[in-house]
Amino acid sequence: RLAVENLKRDLRPSRIITRAALENAIASVMATGGSTNAVLHLLAVAREAGVKLELGDFDRISARTPLLADMKPWGRYTAPDMHRAGGVGVVLRRLLDAGVLNADALTITSIRDTKGYIEQLGEKNLASVVRDARIAKAGASQEASVKENEAQRIIIAAERDREIARADAQRVTAQAQANAQELEAQRRAKELITTTIRPAEAEREAAIVRAEGARQAAILAAEAQAKQVELVGQAEGAAILARGQAEARAKELLADAYRKFDEAAVLLQTLPLVPPIVREAAAPLGNINNLTVVDPSGASKLTETVARTAAEGSAIAKSLLGIDLADLMRRLAARSGDKA
Repeated sequence: RLAVENLKRDLRPSRIITRAALENAIASVMATGGSTNAVLHLLAVAREAGVKLELGDFDRISARTPLLADMKPWGRYTAPDMHRAGGVGVVLRRLLDAGVLNADALTITSIRDTKGYIEQLGEKNLASVVRDARIAKAGASQEASVKENEAQRIIIAAERDREIARADAQRVTAQAQANAQELEAQRRAKELITTTIRPAEAEREAAIVRAEGARQAAILAAEAQAKQVELVGQAEGAAILARGQAEARAKELLADAYRKFDEAAVLLQTLPLVPPIVREAAAPLGNINNLTVVDPSGASKLTETVARTAAEGSAIAKSLLGIDLADLMRRLAARSGDKA
């Protein structure tokens, strides 16, 4: 009967299936946690009705639609449980109160109502006004919230900027203090270098120079002394060598003279030594002041003593000088006789 009445009033499906009606259908599916098959079916219906509908519309409507029914497959209740609680009409009323539904969309339920089509149009306009008012209120609340959030953001930004400025000021102050401390440290370091380190370094350098000078002087003095000792040694060695050479030469000349003068030279050299030797040998006779001869043979004994003394002197001279004076004198006498 409803279908016949709709045909009589020329209410074809193309007049009922509009974009607003499809958005209400999407909202009801989202509020009850409907199956993903609804996406496929509603897209197909929209295509047959010539209404532009995309997947993005599902996301947009889902974001503003609250979940009202805890239904399977993910929830605890079933469709009969929801029907007993009031059915889809209760869900749509809640969605209409929340301003989610398009209240001016024409439905089969409103056409079937006994109040008549004209009254339904009046109710539809009233619902549209109510919806617009709610939308305006929501928009105003949203704008106020946006402005409040903006103001809060500005306050937060100002507070952040203030903290950043304070941190920058503290950083600049700390940097200035650090620079001042560094300059003071540099000044003290320069003062320390000027008053302590440089004089100490100068004194150290002077001490090093003095020590080096003393070392060089000691080395030169030692070298000079060593040179002097060397020269003295060389001079003494030369003197000793010259003296040895002179003595050797003198002995060589003396030996040569001995060879040349033969016995005469020897006699000449030894005769000066004979008187002292004879004197020493005859020293006992020198102690006799008076000699008395008692025995007639005493004179011969005296002569014998004198001869013996002379012989002893000759023997002493031979032992001391290595020369037989008696033999030497006999040979000289014999050589003189031969020359005569």
